[in-house]
Amino acid sequence: MFSIRTRIVVASSVVFALILVALSAGILRSFENASVAALDAQMQRCATALEAELEEQISEGVYPQLHDLRSVIPPEIPRARFCMVDSLGGVTATDSLVASLPMAAWHSVRSEGLPPGILAIGTTSYRSIWVPVDVEDGDRFIMHIIAPLTDVESATGRLRTVVLLAVPLALLLLGIATSLIIRRAFAPITGIIATANRINARDLSDRIPQGRNNDELAALTRTLNAMIERLQSAFAAQKQFIADLSHEYRTPLTILRSELEFALARFDDPQARESLRLGCSEVDRLKRMTDDLLLLTRLDSTEQMLIRAPVRLDELLAESCRRLAGLAAEKAIRLNLQIEDICEIRGDEDRLQRAIANLLENALKYSPKETTVTLRLRTVAAHIEIGIADQGNGIPPDDLPFIFDRFRRGALARTEVPGAGLGLSIVRRIVELHGGRVRVESHPGQGSTFFIEFPLQTPS
Repeated sequence: MFSIRTRIVVASSVVFALILVALSAGILRSFENASVAALDAQMQRCATALEAELEEQISEGVYPQLHDLRSVIPPEIPRARFCMVDSLGGVTATDSLVASLPMAAWHSVRSEGLPPGILAIGTTSYRSIWVPVDVEDGDRFIMHIIAPLTDVESATGRLRTVVLLAVPLALLLLGIATSLIIRRAFAPITGIIATANRINARDLSDRIPQGRNNDELAALTRTLNAMIERLQSAFAAQKQFIADLSHEYRTPLTILRSELEFALARFDDPQARESLRLGCSEVDRLKRMTDDLLLLTRLDSTEQMLIRAPVRLDELLAESCRRLAGLAAEKAIRLNLQIEDICEIRGDEDRLQRAIANLLENALKYSPKETTVTLRLRTVAAHIEIGIADQGNGIPPDDLPFIFDRFRRGALARTEVPGAGLGLSIVRRIVELHGGRVRVESHPGQGSTFFIEFPLQTPS
């Protein structure tokens, strides 16, 4: 698909080419007709001069002399040739070149007149006219004059050559000029696209630069900036609401948890105790959800500042395995830590620890008993890769594109594993804040592998 700029340049060039071709054809035709008309006028002057000379010779009683007649041919057409025929069909004076040409009917020339024509003699084209001649003593003649069209054809050919060179050059200059003008006109659009690509739901602080011209693009820029301003206000209000709500929920949930524990310690009825334990579990789940929501809100905030320092990723993975060893032991799951390269990045150690812990905890939750969860650290091409692989049931293909969305959980996760669907969203945001990306490969029945990739950093 061609860009709008290319389509405009091509369309304008095609239209301009058609106009130029039509104008050039008209100019060539007009020039050729004007040149032929000028030659006809010269031949008419030649006929007038020959008629005057013929009348003078006859008035002096001299038989028309070809030599004298030739001397009156105008210098503009020195190669003109002529032939005179009297009323009886006798040739009075003729040029050898014209003598072999067919003779026109006498009455046609005298009564009706013959329009100028073109004759081909050998490889040369000649303009031909027939003129009736009346002398004062009553003698009547017809005169046939021809003149070569060489000069007309030569001038027309030169003009045609100029046109053939000028038209492509004009089209080239038009294309270059149009491209430059459109590029200058479309420059604000390029800025709009670049700025729009930078703007996302987490950072709406950028604005589209407005040019100096007060045109349609400037109006579009103002409209888009106003829309972004409204979106920023709406997103800010939404984030503030979630942050306030999450913060306010933490205290009553903590109190509720304490009261349930207090009641649990004083009830002896097994059913009541089970109900209280279930209540404590649900309160814990709500508390984790509010903590995750508050963390996501802070991570989404443009004011969020990471505490960056050198972080050894191999030590980070080892620490994650140590912290979750108890959860792995409950299901007799073996943690297989593979450190192929010692890797270090600059980042926030606590946030990175949280991201790895979320992935490892998910792997343990979704893995069957007595299986293996593998953690691997290595460098691949120009990036550092952390892989966390389980031997669970895998993720259905329909769920793969959405697993990093907030509150998005697959059917298996909703039915078998408790959670709110925020853990992977937190992982993705933390990794993105460190300039990396997270992806997943999964096949139903064969387990899943989550990859975290960071660009290699040169030591400072």
